[in-house]
Amino acid sequence: MTGISIITSGRDPHHAGDLMGRVRRAYKRNFELAKDLDIDWVFVEWNPTPDLISPWLAEKGVRCFIVPKMVHDSLVEPALKDKYTFMDGFANNVGARRALHEWVIIMNNDAIPGPDIWNFLRKGDFDPSIMYRAERRDVPWRHFGGRFC
Repeated sequence: MTGISIITSGRDPHHAGDLMGRVRRAYKRNFELAKDLDIDWVFVEWNPTPDLISPWLAEKGVRCFIVPKMVHDSLVEPALKDKYTFMDGFANNVGARRALHEWVIIMNNDAIPGPDIWNFLRKGDFDPSIMYRAERRDVPWRHFGGRFC
């Protein structure tokens, strides 16, 4: 079976309301959907607030990396460091550089790929000359009714 590293990143647990709850629901569901796959789960916490997301993920076997405020501040113009607190592109690159597998998926930390994506990954028949991309569809969390908690 082809191994895949799945990279997510995050910062503020209060972003867009209940980020921690969304992350927990998404990871629990994704763990369930991918239990038969060889997945290296990676989370990068960028410029974290005191309410860390990574401890819960680390307990679940996710490899977590924390990029501290001083690193963030060194990459942002001083006048902008309070406005740009999360640099997801940089964070995703940190995760990708630490990936254990050749194939890497970068997705939002509260994303739940559909069954068609997981079934495609199970086939493991990837062409290295192709960059794959999935279509995004936002589904409000209220439609899940707490089922994945």
